[in-house]
Amino acid sequence: MPFLTIGIPTFNRNKAVSENVLEILSGDFLSGNDVGLVVSDNCSDDGTFETITQIKDRSLRSGNLRVYRNKENIGVFGNIFQLFDYSHSDYL
Repeated sequence: MPFLTIGIPTFNRNKAVSENVLEILSGDFLSGNDVGLVVSDNCSDDGTFETITQIKDRSLRSGNLRVYRNKENIGVFGNIFQLFDYSHSDYL
């Protein structure tokens, strides 16, 4: 179980979230099992979920990256709280 989860709640921020995820994957943050990365897409309609899923599928360093998509937009705070359910770590 990771010690820390980096949580990214998002809605229709395809470019910004993609850049953030690629930056995190390019560093050593996720090299061990101590840190995880979770993206919670709040039912975006701009391809955010698909893009992050493609990044995960293509990256050799994406073992600690998990991507979720809500079935409907649950609001900003709902999406943030959703990350606690997805994190599975001591800290988020």
